[in-house]
Amino acid sequence: EYPFPSHQYLKEVSSPITVFQGRRDLIVPYENALQLKELSPKMNWVEIEEGMHNDLAEHEFYWAELAKLLN
Repeated sequence: EYPFPSHQYLKEVSSPITVFQGRRDLIVPYENALQLKELSPKMNWVEIEEGMHNDLAEHEFYWAELAKLLN
């Protein structure tokens, strides 16, 4: 509904990128997010199997992976 051309800007990013993606996300479908991953092989990809768009913080795996990033 509201296109955001992330793929156009991804090549310009030089800092590390981490994407937390829920497999059940209906806002940014998994398949769409996966296309971004393919454009940036160095991207740190964290997949939350039962995650949706706005509930990732409810999953323990999310917090464990976030802690790894921040340490």
